[in-house]
Amino acid sequence: MNRKTTRGALALLLGMAVAPSAAWAAEIGPFHLKGYLRNYTSWNLEDVPETTADDAGDRSMNRWTLFLDMSGSTGPMRWTGRFRASHELITDYEDRLESSVNFLRSLDATPGRRSDFTDQYDELDMRELFVDFDLGSRLSFRLGRQQVVWGETDFFHATDVIHGYDFRWRSFYVPENEDVRKPLVLANITLDVPELDGSLQMIVRPGWDKDEWVGNSIPTFGGRWSNNLSKGFPLADHEV
Repeated sequence: MNRKTTRGALALLLGMAVAPSAAWAAEIGPFHLKGYLRNYTSWNLEDVPETTADDAGDRSMNRWTLFLDMSGSTGPMRWTGRFRASHELITDYEDRLESSVNFLRSLDATPGRRSDFTDQYDELDMRELFVDFDLGSRLSFRLGRQQVVWGETDFFHATDVIHGYDFRWRSFYVPENEDVRKPLVLANITLDVPELDGSLQMIVRPGWDKDEWVGNSIPTFGGRWSNNLSKGFPLADHEV
């Protein structure tokens, strides 16, 4: 990671650390519902050469997220649903990047191709929806859209190879990456083997995922996390 990217990451981490949020919880029949409304904010620590203005100190992200987590049981079935809606208020800095992208697109032969960064950043997503149940005392199942992470470290999980990531709004890893990891429709089956003080896990992916749920989404549209010297430059319209 180069110096500018590192500084940008530190700025974003600082913004996330002080991001204001409001949390709440409620009981609805057999289900427990909780959630939060949170703002993510970041600032540039130095000037970005791709724009004509001095971007040092400018706000680079103003992202609002509503997250809902629902869990409960019906008989032997344990249900979990997680839903997220996010909207970005485009900052002056990103507005300059977006204007640069649209100026460059106005020079090509295809009329009407204008970029709107909120198309890349905004989301309304069923993050996870799965059911847990057991068959006997040894066999457990988790079926549905979910995240499966192997390995335990303080930062990067080298064995986290099942899911892709959405790097468009935040292009670096933190100790917990479930907010940028892309959940998949999976059958997660675990067989407990107490005689060996362990378990055997099997993951089956039936292929029912939407195209945008698979693989990494990288910021090639010219936004704040595009590579250095390509911010404000439209390398591609689609990031998956």
